Amino acid sequence: MDSPTPNEMTPFSSTGAHTFDSSNEDDFDSPGSLLPQSQPAMLFSRPVPFQTPAPVPYTPTLTSSMPFEASVLVPCTPAPLLTRLDKTPIISLLAIENLANGFHLNAQQTHNLHTFVKMGSVGKGLDQADMLTHLYSLSVAFDQHNRRFEGDNNIDTLRAMLKDLNTRLEMTFTLTSEQNKNVCLITLEMLYDPLRTCYLDINNAVFDHLKKHKNEMRLTNVFDNPAREKILESAITRSCSSIRNGFRQHIRDSVGKNINLVTFTHQMNRIYLRPGGSKLNEKLLLLRNAILRRYIHDNPKVVWADEDGKAQGPVNEIGNGESHSMEAVQTSNMTSEEPPTKKRKLKEAAGSRVPKGQDFWSLIDKWFSEQQAKFGKRITGAGWKSYLEDIVRFDEAGFKLTSPLQPILTPQMTPDNQPSAPIPPSTYPQFRSSQANGNPGQGNSVLQYII
Repeated sequence: MDSPTPNEMTPFSSTGAHTFDSSNEDDFDSPGSLLPQSQPAMLFSRPVPFQTPAPVPYTPTLTSSMPFEASVLVPCTPAPLLTRLDKTPIISLLAIENLANGFHLNAQQTHNLHTFVKMGSVGKGLDQADMLTHLYSLSVAFDQHNRRFEGDNNIDTLRAMLKDLNTRLEMTFTLTSEQNKNVCLITLEMLYDPLRTCYLDINNAVFDHLKKHKNEMRLTNVFDNPAREKILESAITRSCSSIRNGFRQHIRDSVGKNINLVTFTHQMNRIYLRPGGSKLNEKLLLLRNAILRRYIHDNPKVVWADEDGKAQGPVNEIGNGESHSMEAVQTSNMTSEEPPTKKRKLKEAAGSRVPKGQDFWSLIDKWFSEQQAKFGKRITGAGWKSYLEDIVRFDEAGFKLTSPLQPILTPQMTPDNQPSAPIPPSTYPQFRSSQANGNPGQGNSVLQYII
């Protein structure tokens, strides 16, 4: 075969570069027009993206003397991957809608099904069986997801009901039996503190103590809730008032029955001190009880003056089966003989209600304030020593052998009806060793506890 002359090289230049006439439409329409006519056209035709190219029946003719490969390698850029998403899906839209309606899917979930079908059609795509299987599985998953929230309305209703019940409970909230017992126990202990000189403000002290120890007192559901704290305050007020009046009755009965100071203090310790509670100084308890007994002896009229002008009812019982109500406390362990068979009824103050500030404990608080201004803040100080000696000697004398040493003035007393002048301590008669408290001033006397 003869080699072509340079003039016959129409598609290619003499340098091997491909040239064509822009006015010739065949250069654009036919892939073979750019190739040597002697090469197979099917190897060099430009493929259509994502389609199988069909062979073109023509016979190319080689018109260049250059190597074949160098003259036909033309770069090709494929079409974007998702261009086929616009292709008609293999699952009809109606079938997808029916599937979504059958599972009661929402609009977003239905849209997700349509998107899944379009994505499953990319490239060769899934066949109908796979596509339908995956669509069904996805629909089931959506349905299970939706079923989790079917009870939301019921949950909201239940939540609203619980909120309403909580509101109603706030209106009818009451302390439990255990909480009431704890309040009473703490009040008993704090009221009996020998260093206490103000009894009417014990409510605040009890509240602060309960708040500080709310976990031990089982009051965690009360504090940090203003409404419940108010209920607790009312319970503390009632408990403090009842216990104060009960303690007053104990002191009065001990003086009237001539129970000696040591026995009385021992009985009060059993009532007012709780197991595992604070360890109070027994010496100070004796001295404080002596002071209160002396005050009641010198002021027999005010001993009936309750805080509210009338006797208080009993408080809740406390302890392990042992009654510690105020009525039971008044009559238990008051004498060495067999206990009484009947509960003592509290007597009311004679006449109308006692004016505010004239009840027993208000007068006690006022008296302590005056004595502290005279002898010092602490009853263990040197200023109280001589005064306490006189009180203890008179107590150990039995409250009936002589007039009070240092009469205590009250609003009901005037200079005309004051007790007679006391006998000096040195003139006190000596008692036999059989006296419960021992001889005044001897080793087994309470005087040994006075600092």
